[in-house]
Amino acid sequence: MAKRKPTANERQARAAANGYQRGAYQENDSIHDENKYVDITEELQDWTLVLYKEWMAEDGDGEGECLARGAQAPDLATLKDFIRFYISALRG
Repeated sequence: MAKRKPTANERQARAAANGYQRGAYQENDSIHDENKYVDITEELQDWTLVLYKEWMAEDGDGEGECLARGAQAPDLATLKDFIRFYISALRG
């Protein structure tokens, strides 16, 4: 038997039951130019950039050129390939 899809009202009720309040974070989310990141976030971003440079260097594209100012953005297929590599590299 096929499972029925919840109605919009049922989804809203489920979200409210799980603590969702519409607009509860609007004031905080609208703040610009403020360092909202914790140290671990910046460390993970830095590590991901190092990993990306190493991955690009393996392809022969050169580690210094892939993230330089004015460098061409990678195409979608390249980004997806890096994400697959990233996920595989994180597995223990």
